[in-house]
Amino acid sequence: MQAIITEPPQFFTATIPGTIWKTVFTPTSGTAKATTYINEFVYQGDSLQYINFEEGRVRVITTVSANNGYDGLAIDGNMDLPNSKRGAYDYFIRDYQQNVR
Repeated sequence: MQAIITEPPQFFTATIPGTIWKTVFTPTSGTAKATTYINEFVYQGDSLQYINFEEGRVRVITTVSANNGYDGLAIDGNMDLPNSKRGAYDYFIRDYQQNVR
């Protein structure tokens, strides 16, 4: 069973126990952005954004390699994902009250 909650500019689709599994944000100018939550996987549109796990998440990144002759920049994840994507681990540090820091 589902509940549909509309509070402009957001639109939520949720299960009755309260689990939100899709949000659609429509700004006053621009296009709508849909975010879908499937278990631990979070998609924006059709592309995977990140995968949640107990200690943090795996964030999908775009690799960057640039060099202007003076400065070098290299951003590369530490794991391979499907469709030639790269991922980076983000670990969430918790304090003694289990708040994320």
